[in-house]
Amino acid sequence: MLIGGSDSLDTSTTGSRLSYIYDIMSGLWSRTDDLNDVRYNHACASYDSNGEKIVITVGGGGAPSSVEAWSSLTELWTLKNALSASRSGPTMVTVNNRVFLMGTLTNVVEYDPDSDQWNDLGTAQTSSEGFLAIPYNL
Repeated sequence: MLIGGSDSLDTSTTGSRLSYIYDIMSGLWSRTDDLNDVRYNHACASYDSNGEKIVITVGGGGAPSSVEAWSSLTELWTLKNALSASRSGPTMVTVNNRVFLMGTLTNVVEYDPDSDQWNDLGTAQTSSEGFLAIPYNL
């Protein structure tokens, strides 16, 4: 498990760049590479790329349009192409190894890791933030 950034519920908090990995076998936490940008109210999802687990984090109050990816092989965060519009409190979900981002704005976008681009999938039914999404197959 990988965690990073912080929440902004405490008004004295301005976010964080810290990241930690939890080793499920040992039960221990350890520091990993710091995020490039301070983050809070951000979204994260993961996908597989040729046997490598990639965690992608997007938006948030500290970096509302920036995108970063963490590699399970290098344990480093790298900046990716930014979103075309800021998102604070967005939601991400991975379905069949495809990463979708929604919230704050009415459009839903899909991340294409091969081109490092976000593709607009059209308008959703809501522009709210702070909701959840789960994979669901009909």
